[in-house]
Amino acid sequence: MARQISRESGGIKYAGSCEPNGFFMPGMMFCLSCGSQVNLHVMENDVSLTCGGCGKRHRVFKDEEEQQQFLSREWTLLQKVCEGGARR
Repeated sequence: MARQISRESGGIKYAGSCEPNGFFMPGMMFCLSCGSQVNLHVMENDVSLTCGGCGKRHRVFKDEEEQQQFLSREWTLLQKVCEGGARR
C-alpha cells in the first residue's frame, strides 16, 4: 500500500506517494489559501502556477523551461522522503 506524503512551500502543498517498491509518484498541488488544485498555467505572456479556485498566482516564471525546472526541484525535495532522506 502506498504511503501518502506532502510538503508545503510558497503557499502550495505538494502531495505525492511512496510506492511499496520505493518509487515516488508525484500527485497534485493544492493552494494553502483555499485548498483548491494549483494548475500549470502556460499562455503566451503568462507562465505561472495558478490556483483553480481563488485564482491566486503563486509563482510567475519567465518561460515554461523555468517553470519546469522549479517544479523539478520542488518534487525532488518531496521524493527524498521516499528515499529515506529529509522527513517532513
